[in-house]
Amino acid sequence: MKKFIFTLAIAMMVFANDNLFAQSSDNMAEAKAFAQQRHHQGERSMYEPVTATYRGLGTYEEEEFRVSYSYDESDYSLREELTQVKVSNDWRNRKLVTYDYDLMGNVSTSLEQEWKNSSWTNKKKQTDTYNSDNKIDMTIVQKWENSVWVNDSKMNYIYAEDIVHAVDSVWNEGAWKARYYYTFTETSDSYEIQKQEIMDDGTLENVYIMTYHYDADHNLIEKICQEWSYNSFYHTREVYNYEGSLNVSVYFSECENGVWTEPYGKIEFVYDDNGNATGATVFMNIDGQWVEESEYAALYCEITMQYAYGTKSRVFSFSKSVTMDYADVTLSTNEMTENAAFNLYPNPANDMISVDGEGFEKAEIYNIAGQKVMESSNAQIDVKALQAGVYMVKVFGNGSSEMLRVVVK
Repeated sequence: MKKFIFTLAIAMMVFANDNLFAQSSDNMAEAKAFAQQRHHQGERSMYEPVTATYRGLGTYEEEEFRVSYSYDESDYSLREELTQVKVSNDWRNRKLVTYDYDLMGNVSTSLEQEWKNSSWTNKKKQTDTYNSDNKIDMTIVQKWENSVWVNDSKMNYIYAEDIVHAVDSVWNEGAWKARYYYTFTETSDSYEIQKQEIMDDGTLENVYIMTYHYDADHNLIEKICQEWSYNSFYHTREVYNYEGSLNVSVYFSECENGVWTEPYGKIEFVYDDNGNATGATVFMNIDGQWVEESEYAALYCEITMQYAYGTKSRVFSFSKSVTMDYADVTLSTNEMTENAAFNLYPNPANDMISVDGEGFEKAEIYNIAGQKVMESSNAQIDVKALQAGVYMVKVFGNGSSEMLRVVVK
């Protein structure tokens, strides 16, 4: 039986030993941007998921899970993810992930706890630091052992224009030991990730190469995975189909003797009126007929759902179906910084934003990945060139600076 490796599941393993902190990649800088699907942004309000339910394969049989999302009331940043499992029609606690942010809106700490003996117990912690350019500099994952945090893995990043290198290390006998080397290469219409194992003699051995292709609207249209096995690459492919700006289905195939086979599986998405993915279901191609994945098909499934202007995503492991609920949220600038010296208007904005306040010197605009996309010494800023989405505006004046949030439609 073939395995499904859906969406960006393998790629997201780069930054953690599992996908428990997949959500934390939402606000990471460009070295982690490959872990987010790029989708064309339509004009719609700010939406965030409130709950998600999914059917997955548990230890012995299929289980139903529920994830509840909690947000900060001031800026609506994600603060907690509570995962529960359904047992005898009762929802019981399973896992809690708590997020902290730095002043630039980047996730700085992700803490995972598990429910044991009627209380939350520490399990894993991920800490991210950033360089002076607000790019991800280092990620450290620690495990809770004998009531103390113990180093587990680390990722260091090196930047060179459109190429990012990363070294993945594991904590071994009191020291860091490098184990994998990554190269991320970006062009105008593609993104490539190469993973190589660092051997004891310092040489590199292939593990896989992933290539993502995009159309003119930055929609992900194809992903090709080349997995190194027995001194050659084994190829698999995912093809993304769209209706307008919505990704309605993904088809999975493999390469045999240089030819792509007919798709052996697919995942279909359902959307609400605002373009948020609200449901996803896995299907298999059995004798030319599409059949919903059942308990008899021993497949490894991971479904990625996206939301909030397409800038965020959540991976549900071992899932055969996912359903999500959303809340409509309108962000105001004043909610971002209490007693702020400056304000932005209008917010949301279409063509222009104005900085209101005395002592203005300049403004820098950053996208949700932490990249500076614009700088202006004029208090009236033309934002027509920006794609729709959420941006952070760093306003300088009066000998200091402050961060404001703006939605560009």
